[in-house]
Amino acid sequence: MKEVITKLKLTCVSALTRQVLLALDNARLQIEAQTQKFSGTKLPPLREESTAVAERFMHNLNRYFDDLTAHRITEQEIDE
Repeated sequence: MKEVITKLKLTCVSALTRQVLLALDNARLQIEAQTQKFSGTKLPPLREESTAVAERFMHNLNRYFDDLTAHRITEQEIDE
C-alpha cells in the first residue's frame, strides 16, 4: 500500500509542479504584454523566481502528502 501511495505522491507532485511552472510562465507573458503599453514600467522578476517558487511548491506538497499519510485515525475521531 505504501508503494502505491508513494507512486501517487510522486506523480501528483510532478504533474502539479509542471502546472505551477506553466501558470507562472503564462502570467509572465501576460504581464510583459500589458507592460508594453506603459513606458518605464519595471517587470516583476517572475522568470528569475519561477524555479524557487516551484521548488517551494514541491517541498510543501511533498510534506503535505507525508503529513496526510502519517495521520492515523483514532477511535475517538471515528466516534465524532
